[in-house]
Amino acid sequence: MHRSRLCFARAFREPFVTGEGEMAKAVILALAIGLPLAALLFEKKIIDPYVAIPATFWIGSSASAVFKKLNLTAIDETNLDMFERTTVGFQAYLPELLSGWGITLLVSASLLLLWYALVRYNESTEKFTLM
Repeated sequence: MHRSRLCFARAFREPFVTGEGEMAKAVILALAIGLPLAALLFEKKIIDPYVAIPATFWIGSSASAVFKKLNLTAIDETNLDMFERTTVGFQAYLPELLSGWGITLLVSASLLLLWYALVRYNESTEKFTLM
């Protein structure tokens, strides 16, 4: 990734610092291609998500709390012994929280589309640019 000059930090930083969205759009495209492929690998149990995704990843624990608060989770809370408890909460896996990959991919695609729309809007208006 170093030689390709693909930088995730730049993808999140540049739209707000300089108004440039090329790297953000490249990362959005990479995620749009990679998410269904990763979903296939996880669904076919080629990769164990609880091994591949660190239990201390803060987005998973935060999403778990939000979904629980909104009663959107499909996890049976009577058997929490099967989940790993960390300093930031229980280990969460979005397809289990949302009852499958269909809704998970829809939510993921919606977030990517929203991110793309914000990047394009900021490129033309520079409303969110600091400089």
